[in-house]
Amino acid sequence: MSTDVATIGMAPTRSVRSLLRSVPPLLLIAVGLFLLAGIVGGALLLVPDLSKLVFKQSLSKAYAAPFTKGTLLGADQLGRPIEWRLLAGLGISLGSAAAVTVIATLIGLAMGLLGGFFGRTADRIVTLVIDVTWAYPTLLLAVVVAGIQGPGVSTVIWALALTLWAAMARIIRAQVLVLREQDFVLAVRALGYSRFYIATRHLTPNLIPACILMATLFVALTIVAEAGLSFIGLGAQSPTPSLGKTLAEGFSFASSSPWPLLFGSATIIALVTSLNAFGDYLRDVLDPKGRVALPLPGGVHKRAVAQPAPATIPATDTLVVEGASVAIHRRDGSEVTAVSGFTLSLTHGSTVGIVGESGSGKSVAARAMSSLLPSGLGLSAGRIYWNGVDIATIPPDKLRDSRGKVVGMVFQDARASMDPLYSIGRQITEALRAHVPGSARAHRQRVLDMLSRVGLNDPAVYFDRYPHELSGGQMQRAALAAALILEPQILIADEPTTGLDATTQKRIVTLVKGLQSEMGMTIIWISHDVDLVSQIAENIIVMYAGEVVEAGKTGDVLVHQRHPYTLGLLKSRPDLTMERKSTLRAVPGSVPEPGAWPPACRFAPRCERVLEICGRVHPQLAPAADGRQVRCHNPEPPQPEVQRELEAVRS
Repeated sequence: MSTDVATIGMAPTRSVRSLLRSVPPLLLIAVGLFLLAGIVGGALLLVPDLSKLVFKQSLSKAYAAPFTKGTLLGADQLGRPIEWRLLAGLGISLGSAAAVTVIATLIGLAMGLLGGFFGRTADRIVTLVIDVTWAYPTLLLAVVVAGIQGPGVSTVIWALALTLWAAMARIIRAQVLVLREQDFVLAVRALGYSRFYIATRHLTPNLIPACILMATLFVALTIVAEAGLSFIGLGAQSPTPSLGKTLAEGFSFASSSPWPLLFGSATIIALVTSLNAFGDYLRDVLDPKGRVALPLPGGVHKRAVAQPAPATIPATDTLVVEGASVAIHRRDGSEVTAVSGFTLSLTHGSTVGIVGESGSGKSVAARAMSSLLPSGLGLSAGRIYWNGVDIATIPPDKLRDSRGKVVGMVFQDARASMDPLYSIGRQITEALRAHVPGSARAHRQRVLDMLSRVGLNDPAVYFDRYPHELSGGQMQRAALAAALILEPQILIADEPTTGLDATTQKRIVTLVKGLQSEMGMTIIWISHDVDLVSQIAENIIVMYAGEVVEAGKTGDVLVHQRHPYTLGLLKSRPDLTMERKSTLRAVPGSVPEPGAWPPACRFAPRCERVLEICGRVHPQLAPAADGRQVRCHNPEPPQPEVQRELEAVRS
């Protein structure tokens, strides 16, 4: 268990080659050249025969222009070639930056873990030390260190390392305060592991991306700070050729020759810019949420010309989805389809339920319909219409204004969808302030009315409560109030009753049905629980491996399942007819990951009715004789008694 938990938040499966492949080639070349130049510069200082190139003076070459007197970039006031001085300066500056980064990172990581995970007393002490460190300016500390050991490169290293660690400690402490409440940390604590073991084995690996990002910032900051301290005489001293000292000497003799100042400044700017950009890309690669390319705003591909809705869309249709496919965009330019060919048409006031196992694409389809696809996913094909308007043609500002009014969404984890720092009432009021003009008093009254409508008795009390003060059922009602405050035409409920007991689930379903009748909403209800969906949905859609495999009226699908996967889902439900201690029935196997779908029928490896054609031809979603749609080469045949029951249900 510990091995799996320890790697959460890291990129352990990503090799160095795959990491570097994610960085733009020009940026990678620039960083590589600077590192190579730093290594060469270090060799120039350490090898006696090569150091003559850096320190040898020739007054006959003083103030030489570039490409003159045997120089490439010219010479300084003592006739020393600027190119060799810059190479040696890169070696000193990068070496100093590496030393500062290592010291500050180790101290900051240790102090952040100590303050965030080892008790309140340790946290208070660490916070006090951080505050004192921040209150002590770096320049003043450099003066103190210089007074003790004299000006020099070591003065810069210690002055910066003993102040920059506080920034790292603050970031790490904040990360630890979040991580320590995660289930995987609570799980290992329940197993009796010590705090030191948990901090080193489970927390530290999760903190590595933040440490790497901060380290790249420290390198760039150290280079700039070294230049500044050397410029005022507290850093490197002559004839040490750090970048800061080269810049200071070039400034002093700028009237005689601008070349040392010009090339020294250009080197520092290029180096710092490259390192900062490299750190940003490295952060995105190491962050599990940033390993794919970012999609266009709204998660859809922008079209150059707005196109009107086809005449086939009736005016009564609130939401229409035509062959929508959602793809995962990778940094190498490739795409992996997560949802393919999703089609849906909902009239005002209708209700549809979407069911399927985890990984079937239900939530991704819902996010696409609400134009809220997460980072890295985008609509690769098809169209989505709100009230007859293609959302890909809506400008971003108008799309934001439409959210909440046209489409509202209730997320699976209601508590996570609320900001823990703000009260329930304040968060719901934010939506009114953003979309509805009015006074604070009018907004408050409207929120109180909505809290009362969703079944929270004494709404004035819940208005001022924070998310952690509400139970699961109360939190779900508060999230429902937040989604309904703007009275949306479409409500997408993404597994809103997950984690609630059966009684509370029943109450939430009854509440939503009542609000739908009262407000005339169109509802899309997503769930693993087929029985729960049947209580609210008129029609049902069964999804598997990113596509619809069966769709029809809820009563028809519950009585007779045409697709083998739908039959397997229904048979997997426990019921009162099962013998005691009998094995729970389940569909064998699991849903394949996107990119690993079988080439033809995606359910074929798990199907008991598989035919030879199922491995060659991808089945299409075709209408059946009873009015539903089924994607199967060999669907379940209707039985006479089932037909009679279906007719009774329809009547």
